[in-house]
Amino acid sequence: MAIAGMEVIYTIRDRKDKTAECTIYGPSGFTRADYAMFAGHIAEVIDGVLSGRVDTADMGFAVDISALTGNAADPASDVEETGEFQFITSEGRAVSLVVPGLNELLVVTGSDELDQTAAAVAAIIAMMENGLVVAAATIQPTDVAEIDIVDTAYAVERFRNSGKRRA
Repeated sequence: MAIAGMEVIYTIRDRKDKTAECTIYGPSGFTRADYAMFAGHIAEVIDGVLSGRVDTADMGFAVDISALTGNAADPASDVEETGEFQFITSEGRAVSLVVPGLNELLVVTGSDELDQTAAAVAAIIAMMENGLVVAAATIQPTDVAEIDIVDTAYAVERFRNSGKRRA
């Protein structure tokens, strides 16, 4: 999968401590350093028109997922049904991953536990605990302090409220 571009999501905070976001997109073909400089300059420009403040700037890269073969919504899919995974770092800190649109066939009958022996669930756990091999390196998921994830505390089904009315 190739990088297909990037985005920077700026969170703006007002005097009432409310936040709103604006997003700026950029093309593919640049280095991470170029994108970081681009994002910083945009923040300076946006700051010039604000009465609030730029609270955060989060950069993301678009990835071409057109080759995914199973990337179609099941007729029973619902993003409010989630798989909630909690992992533990080597320093004992918890790291959560919430995956919306959980396939209910992965839930152990009569419980809210995900079947950790199911290939799809086991793949997420292995990826988070062991990393993924890319090119000549293994990239290990971490917490925000870049401490490696080493264990799984739980994997369960949860329901969230999107706040939107169903059609």
